[in-house]
Parts: sequence; C-alpha cells; structure tokens
Amino acid sequence: MMMNNQLSDEVLIVGGGPVGLTLGCLLLTYNIPCKIIEKRTTRQPFSKAFSLHARTVELLDLIEIGRIIKHGAKTVRKMVIHSEKKDILHFDFSILKDLDFGSVFSFPQDKLEQVLEEKYLSLGGVINFGTELVSLKQQDDSVITRIQQQNPDQSFTNFVSNHKFVIGCDGAHSQVRSFTNANFIGQSYDDSFIVADGKLSTKFNRKNINLSEGHTFLSPKGYTMIF
Repeated sequence: MMMNNQLSDEVLIVGGGPVGLTLGCLLLTYNIPCKIIEKRTTRQPFSKAFSLHARTVELLDLIEIGRIIKHGAKTVRKMVIHSEKKDILHFDFSILKDLDFGSVFSFPQDKLEQVLEEKYLSLGGVINFGTELVSLKQQDDSVITRIQQQNPDQSFTNFVSNHKFVIGCDGAHSQVRSFTNANFIGQSYDDSFIVADGKLSTKFNRKNINLSEGHTFLSPKGYTMIF
C-alpha cells in the first residue's frame, strides 16, 4: 500500500457525475485545487435523467456551459398531462420567455456529463476513473482516506492520502455518507422507474406533432412521460 502523509491542499471529490463535475468546475473557477475520483471505469452511454429546468441551466451558465446546453437540447415549452384519453392539465412555460433560459431543456445525462467533463478538464481538473474510496477517517484538521485504483491490467493499487476536505458527490448510496454516519435527509420513492432511449413510430402526421411539447399519460398502474 502506498502512503502519503503530507497534507494535500486539494479538495477530494468522490463521484464524477453531474454534481461532482459541477462542483469541480466551480472550485477551479475560484482557484481552489481539487481532484475527482470516480469508481466507474468509463461513462455510461445512457440518459438516466433527461431534463433540466430553467434555473438549473441558468446556474450552470456560471461555469459557461448554459448556452451549450441550450443550443444542444430539445426545448420543451409545454407539458400536457393526459388521463383516460383526455387532456387534464397544461403546464405552459412560455411565461419564462423573457429569461435567457426560459423553458425546460431535454438534455440526456450522458451528454451533460460529457460537457461538464470537457469544461472541468479545460480548467486544469484531474479525474481518476476506476478509483474508489475504501475508507475515510475524520481527524481534527484533516481527513485520512484509503483509495483503491484499478490498473490497466485489472489489478488494483491501494494508497492512503490526507486531505483538508473530502466532499461526497457519489449518489444515493454514498460511501462518504456511510463512512461518516451522516443521515440521509429526504425520502426514497417506493416505486420503480424506467428511463429508455428510443424512437417511437406512429401513424400520426408529423406535421400535427408539436415537438416542443412533452406529454405525460396517467393510468392506475403508473405513468409514462415522453419528451
């Protein structure tokens, strides 16, 4: 095991998804050194999440990617709720038209991660894939971490490092939260959700389909949302 007892000025960010990458970009913007570790070896080519609200994109423009998202996303200006073959509710986002980012943007998470990673690396950021937090110990003025990194030959290297700050951005099953015995503030959904990337074939005339609208179809068994 490799050990480094020297206190690092880098903020260690655990998790290289949208939250970790956004935090990394913000820290580097303010000249605060940081490093991201991500236990996945590669990024997943799936949507996982598919929409960003106006305020979210406005905040992401603080790191100069809001307009990249705006021009690359499918703009959703209205959401229509259907039940029993009837329209029961319309959410009209046109009231936000005077804002720079006045709508909901359908932008798959894998593309968002790509944009964020490119921005993070352009700022001089470092991200280590295939690298997992194994343990964490809080000291009075620092945090001792044990990290496992996967090598190209599929073997693993373990090393210990010392950081002033460690920030958990590693999702619902956060290892950082587990190691620090931090409570989960919030609630979990009992239902299961499926997000699918696909193309729909329809007999409807394309001219009659408003591509700036999203649709939600309700039923006793759940709902289907289409962007």
